[in-house]
Amino acid sequence: MAARDPTKSSWNLWDDLPPEEEDELIEKLAQNIIKRKMGLLAQLTLETISPISKLGADLGMTLLGPYLEFFGVEKVTALFRKRENLTRLLDRIDELEMEKSRKREEAKRKKRKEKSKEK
Repeated sequence: MAARDPTKSSWNLWDDLPPEEEDELIEKLAQNIIKRKMGLLAQLTLETISPISKLGADLGMTLLGPYLEFFGVEKVTALFRKRENLTRLLDRIDELEMEKSRKREEAKRKKRKEKSKEK
């Protein structure tokens, strides 16, 4: 694993992420969750940890900060410090699930139309 360049980002582990990075990270997480078909599981888990997300993120950064940075999850931990980011992530997962469901229904309708034309 390549060493991180400290001059690349001025972000500090204890600072909140810049809004652009929050948006980018929320989108990336939501896309990965949907891609792996874990939408419902992620929603249940995030709803469950929502009340203690800030405490867990702060505690994780305190105890595991250097390890989190090594594994590259320090920004996810920082993202969960704000409860509204959890809500935004849940909303985005829900949007992507609905979009996926809509596409699936359209594909089914199209397939039925093709079958009915064949008869």
